[in-house]
Amino acid sequence: MNSIIKELNNLPFPVYLHSYSALDLFFRHDASPCIKATVEVGLVELARTFPNLVYPGLDDGDAEVDFGGYTVRFRCIENIFKAPVNRISVLNIFYDVKNRKFLDPYSIYRDIRAKELRLIDNSAASISPERITVPDPQNWKLLADSAVLISRYHYNTPKFPLRPTTTSTELSCREQKDLLIFILTGKNPLRGLNLLMNEGFMRIHWPEIEQMNTVPHSKDYHPEGNVWQHTMETFYHRKKNDLTLSLALLLHDVGKPLAQQNEGRRFDRHAQIGNDLSKRFLRRLGFDSNIVENVAFLVKEHMFPPAVEKLPHFKTERVMSSTLFPLLLEIYRCDLSSAFRSLENYYKACRVYRSFLKNSRNPFRTNDGRKLLRLYVEG
Repeated sequence: MNSIIKELNNLPFPVYLHSYSALDLFFRHDASPCIKATVEVGLVELARTFPNLVYPGLDDGDAEVDFGGYTVRFRCIENIFKAPVNRISVLNIFYDVKNRKFLDPYSIYRDIRAKELRLIDNSAASISPERITVPDPQNWKLLADSAVLISRYHYNTPKFPLRPTTTSTELSCREQKDLLIFILTGKNPLRGLNLLMNEGFMRIHWPEIEQMNTVPHSKDYHPEGNVWQHTMETFYHRKKNDLTLSLALLLHDVGKPLAQQNEGRRFDRHAQIGNDLSKRFLRRLGFDSNIVENVAFLVKEHMFPPAVEKLPHFKTERVMSSTLFPLLLEIYRCDLSSAFRSLENYYKACRVYRSFLKNSRNPFRTNDGRKLLRLYVEG
């Protein structure tokens, strides 16, 4: 977070972090890949500063740019104290980048420290003599904001109504992508994901994921519950908030609802089915092709680590040569831990991988450890 703040501080106009980005800084949370910033400058001048500016057409930003290793979404306003008001009080805090201080125009500091989220009513939505319109609460964005807040910070699940009216407009694919990123890069993504599932968001927006909650598991192998409950349990054991890893954890069993039983295998070829489903899902939301391919690889090969010790070298070299193999091992560890199983096979797979790396760097041995000189003589 400090690196992007330094970059923003060099801009020739006032810059304020707002929404989740201000809260991330307040709570010293790892920054999301998307930074939300309010600037007191017009769009024309902003475009002069950033020739590669793009205009996503979103309600919470006028333009965005890849900057300082992040995607920065700018909201242009005349005065910071005329900024739009979010229904949820804690999202109305700002961080003044130039002066290095937080701004609290609605006196909501106590709400930030509290555990219960509070809504701002219309009568409170004013600054000085001017009145600011509070966004309509009857849409999916109130639920989306709540899901992010309980995933990233310490807040309890809100007590106020979250499910919108049946006529509410669905979130755009870009808004869905942002929502998923903010949730998965939080400390407790399962809280926000479960909220979306329980409030009907998944059924409307992500039906391929919602189906995971309809498929039971054998209690002998997965005492933690059905496919969805198992998936959520894996996030308890995740050590890093890495986006690629988190997307792969979410989608690693997405193929099970469509998998058929075959020769004693309850979910035959579910990894291959999941590979196709995850690609379609991530592409629909607009993720970069690099992330799509990496996540699809992890989903397709997530059953590989359990077998790596038994397979011949010519069948393992391609997958173990991938720079993503450490993430495959991490998925395997989370998968085992979520089902309350021993990690012995995980450690065996790690030893095989360490041996592979050692031999691959040795010019006198093949990747499976055989001496090259002996092979030449025998040949």
